[in-house]
This record gives sequence, structure tokens and C-alpha cells, in this order.
Amino acid sequence: MLTNDPDHGLTSDYLKILKQLSKAEIFINTAVFCTIEKSDCWLGRHCNTLDTHALDNEKYRNLMLRAKDLGHEISFHGYSQVSNTRDDFSKGLDYFKNVFGDYPKVYVE
Repeated sequence: MLTNDPDHGLTSDYLKILKQLSKAEIFINTAVFCTIEKSDCWLGRHCNTLDTHALDNEKYRNLMLRAKDLGHEISFHGYSQVSNTRDDFSKGLDYFKNVFGDYPKVYVE
């Protein structure tokens, strides 16, 4: 299975690609963040809301739900790009379940 890391992933081109892949019976795993936090740390500057979307973005969330409907797998990449404390990680797993109906089968670090 191919894995799509969400860093620097926006919604604009994904749906066409996901549809073509599923039509060809090629399914990918997309790892998602729950949110993109504002931070001045390296990860906050490297991966931010100008070039990365997360599940708290309605368009991106709907895209990932559509991807799942097309047969692609959605995995967990963490609560955010900068915060993966135990509490935030657990909160993110619950957020993921609330969006997709089940806890993720895969965690991509």
C-alpha cells in the first residue's frame, strides 16, 4: 500500500487523483492531523495552515471522508504537527473516531 503523508497537503488536487487511483484499483493510505497548530517551533514553521490542511478544515475533512468512501485508508498522523503529548494524542484518536466512526487501524509517524 502507498502512504500519503499529509505535510504540505491541500485539498485542491486530491479528489481527481484519488478518483483515478481508485478507478485503477490502486488504494492509498493518507495520514491525517486533527489540527494544524500555530507555533514558532521548526515544525510549526515547516508545516502550517498556509500549506497543510487537517481534519478541522471542513473541506479537507469532507475530502478524507470521500477518500474513505472510494476505498482509500485514512490513518492517524497525530493530533497536530507539533503537539503529541499523551493527552493530545488521546484527544486526537477520539476526534478521528468522531469523524470516521472508528479508531484508526494505522498510525503513521
